Amino acid sequence: MEYTDYEDFERKYGHDENPDANNMITRHMMLMEGFGVLVREGYISVRLVALLTSGTIRLGWEKMRDYIYEVRKRNNMPR
Repeated sequence: MEYTDYEDFERKYGHDENPDANNMITRHMMLMEGFGVLVREGYISVRLVALLTSGTIRLGWEKMRDYIYEVRKRNNMPR
């Protein structure tokens, strides 16, 4: 997955342009957010998540960080 900015991401992976890729990305982000909720609420440990994901969270965040920050900014959703 390669993109230069928010608009480029939407052109390549947005729901209207590429629904299959968008659904895959959305499911992945929801899973990662779910792990975060489980850790925050004390149901599972960070160590267990790290063992289960083998770096997927870090790699995903590095790939999606700029896009996620822009989505938060455009939607006034700082979390």
